[in-house]
Amino acid sequence: MRWDTKSAFRRSNDRSERTEPRPVTSPLGPYGDRVLVTSRSFEEYVAFFDLDDEALGGRILDCAAGASGFAATLAARGGQVTAVDSAYTDAPVLLEQAALARADGDAMIDSNDHRFVWDWYGCHEHRRTLRASALDAFTADFARSPGRYLPGRLAELPFIDGTFDLALCSHLLFTWSDVLDEQWHERALRELLRVATEVRVFPLVLKGTGAPVSFLPALVDALRGEGHTVDVVPVPYEFQVDTHDMLRLRRRRARWPVRSDPHRRRPKRRREDSEGDPRRADRGGPAGPVGRDVHRAH
Repeated sequence: MRWDTKSAFRRSNDRSERTEPRPVTSPLGPYGDRVLVTSRSFEEYVAFFDLDDEALGGRILDCAAGASGFAATLAARGGQVTAVDSAYTDAPVLLEQAALARADGDAMIDSNDHRFVWDWYGCHEHRRTLRASALDAFTADFARSPGRYLPGRLAELPFIDGTFDLALCSHLLFTWSDVLDEQWHERALRELLRVATEVRVFPLVLKGTGAPVSFLPALVDALRGEGHTVDVVPVPYEFQVDTHDMLRLRRRRARWPVRSDPHRRRPKRRREDSEGDPRRADRGGPAGPVGRDVHRAH
């Protein structure tokens, strides 16, 4: 879909929330040429993130999408999807990097062959076919619908708060934890939770070796401490040995509903508005909106 900032605009009941898109200041971001630009397929994404029809029916952000064919395929099926990557500022370089990444990725797998299982793919050739088809789908859609692919970076995304129902992050967070430190991961996850109601991240181990990420438990605890729901959830995909979990995060709920005026104070409950007051009953009974705690998910 072509991005429309007017339709995405909404007011906020929190002064700290943003109501205007953030400008992209440094498209190459903090990782730039240190991270492979890969071309994963729609079928792989469905398995990575255990996506069902309900999840695919929402407003989806793919970040950082690289040359993935996910957005192209989902859009062709009528889905609402936006892809973001720092590499989208230079299409020729992006496609060149994607082609090189296929060879680099295969070399990484070959050098750690004992750490991979092939049950999901079946064979090396099927994996290569999926990746080649995904790159073809991306290349065609990138040329046909450039508004679907926006330059941006973690942890500063060019979207207003709550723009998406679901944000997906494949093979960046935790995968490159030897390049991107704990503080960067913390900022990145908070930024994804700012723009999306739910976030799913896969995988949760270091690239190549499949080593666990030492700071993941502390990061989960910190986000839970802020009121977010954070779970490690099994998915129907395994390639690196014993790597079949994703991180699912749901943004904490607001205490009060969104009001038209974000700076207007919540009215105090009046004594005459208590249950049994005939004046309240005349207006629909005691279950009126004043003085009740209302919870609403952003």
